[in-house]
Amino acid sequence: MPKAAMLGAVLAALLIAAALPVNSQEKPEPVRVTGMWPGSTLGAALKDLAAQTGCGLPQGDEELAEFDREIWLVCRNETAENAARLMGQAAGITVRLDMESRELRVMADAPAPAETRALRTFEVADLTRLHVEYVNRYAPARTPQPDERESTAAETLLEVVGTVLPVYEDAGSGSAVGERLVVGGTVARLENVAELLDLLRKGGGESRCLGEDRAQRKRLAALSGTWTAGEQLLRPVLWQLFEKFEASVVLDAALMDTLDLSDTTVVLDRGGPRTHADVLGDVCNNYGLYVSSWRGALRFSCEPTGGVASYRVFDAAALLAGLEKEYARQKTEKDREGGFQGDLRERGGMAVVTSALVAEVTAVGHAIEVCSFGTRILVLGSAEGVDGAAEVLKGLGYVEGQAQKEGGK
Repeated sequence: MPKAAMLGAVLAALLIAAALPVNSQEKPEPVRVTGMWPGSTLGAALKDLAAQTGCGLPQGDEELAEFDREIWLVCRNETAENAARLMGQAAGITVRLDMESRELRVMADAPAPAETRALRTFEVADLTRLHVEYVNRYAPARTPQPDERESTAAETLLEVVGTVLPVYEDAGSGSAVGERLVVGGTVARLENVAELLDLLRKGGGESRCLGEDRAQRKRLAALSGTWTAGEQLLRPVLWQLFEKFEASVVLDAALMDTLDLSDTTVVLDRGGPRTHADVLGDVCNNYGLYVSSWRGALRFSCEPTGGVASYRVFDAAALLAGLEKEYARQKTEKDREGGFQGDLRERGGMAVVTSALVAEVTAVGHAIEVCSFGTRILVLGSAEGVDGAAEVLKGLGYVEGQAQKEGGK
């Protein structure tokens, strides 16, 4: 064969090879699960999950009584792994699904499913400086206790991270060394830590999880129906609420332990045309329930923030500076009856704001948790709770965006 012809044949073969798809590097599409299990037994839901994912029937603890327990779960187009996690949340156990081995296991007491884990170092010198400046200006005096160990600014920051992002869900770790945090855990947890530190630096903003919560409620507000006023069974009310809802919904195990869906009733304040978000408010108020976004699903629970990174950061620098002046103006001459010789620092610094915040938000029926770092206030809770806190802060003198102008960084 002439060299030119041979070269042409080789080039043609190379072009054909280049055009062929390379399947070995492509990841398969994740298996998706849709399941309607409102009031189903865990055992029936597990069999359905196994059938949809091609896994064998679930294996688990021989004495696991939870197979017969009632769950309330609606999964809509979830990955198989996330559907398993939601099922575990509904039943209060560990449901572990491995799509590579096609194994579905159920355990009453086991560590969280294995996920990609990593270690990351966060440089936090700018944030530790923020804390030191706050302490030097506003923190009240303290009396050292025997064997008391003082905390550095970085150690205090690590405590805040642990409060806002509890580690029990993915067994994360963390250490404060000098002006850096060394944190281990799942990739998702490390992303949450990075988000929190970024919001603290910015001096304000909402977590991604809180944004998901708002999006869920917006979807509910877009749904409407005709409702009957008065007392009625909770089960059909829940189904009417979420039958056409686009996202997944789960009632967690602790809540299900307090309900008997066969006879639990709910009172709707009024009937007629109403949005689903409006009716949801009646349901939550009847039982003191809390609704939040958890792994992309709408979760009902007895706790306002348990395991959910739903929060907003407020910069209270300008508010504290204003309160410092207000307390100073109330100072009187010494030894006068009805007089005042203190100041904002003596009153507790940031505690003046956070204690009033919790008291007033709770008084109007919302549940939140509050912590602070430097001049930053972190409010943990659902969209209603966080919005209620924002209103209370405005009443206390907080002005959106004022911190950067008057209170410094």
